[in-house]
Amino acid sequence: MEKFENPIEPKILEQFLEVGKTITEAFKRFYELSNDGLLKLANYGWYVDADISLGYINGLLEKAINKDQKYLDDFFSQYYETYMEEKSSVISKKQDNRSKIIEEAVYCHQVGMYYASTTLFLTQADGICRGLLFQNRKNKNALKKYISENKGGSFFSILMIAIENTNTIDSFYSKVNQSDNQLNRHGVMHGLETDFGSEINSLKAFSILAFVSDFIDRF
Repeated sequence: MEKFENPIEPKILEQFLEVGKTITEAFKRFYELSNDGLLKLANYGWYVDADISLGYINGLLEKAINKDQKYLDDFFSQYYETYMEEKSSVISKKQDNRSKIIEEAVYCHQVGMYYASTTLFLTQADGICRGLLFQNRKNKNALKKYISENKGGSFFSILMIAIENTNTIDSFYSKVNQSDNQLNRHGVMHGLETDFGSEINSLKAFSILAFVSDFIDRF
């Protein structure tokens, strides 16, 4: 019997195994952090997209758990400001019927019309979810059902922690009920919030649009 020879160089094989180990550890760490970290991140008003590496997401979750809001605001503001045009172009290609609205929302953001851009980003995120995103907690089962039927739903079921738990995305507008997240989405969507026209709120709204586009309507 001929002796089998591994066609892969030992050094290259070792590198593959090391990469595999790193990825496995990153996923393990994500599962450890996700329950608490995603909820805290959402409470600061920020959502990750599919272009942020898993290792970096883990770092952001740790920052959220450690209540480092300044770091999160600085990182996400710079990230979504830098890549808004590129990401909005990708979203528009997937959502052709929404492309003109998204294009206008980006324009409004760029010229400082933050009331308009914030509202438009939020409405399009909600529209992608068939109008179920900004429902109160009682009606979130409809959104869960929609996600479970979606091709991208398996991984997203973990990320849904950021939405399905009780936080500002579910709460009715109340001055008393404000959290660290200054963007009360329910208040904006229902015309109850009138003091949300800022650059950071517009970016937070765009982050949820990117999040929804990547993880709910991924395919």
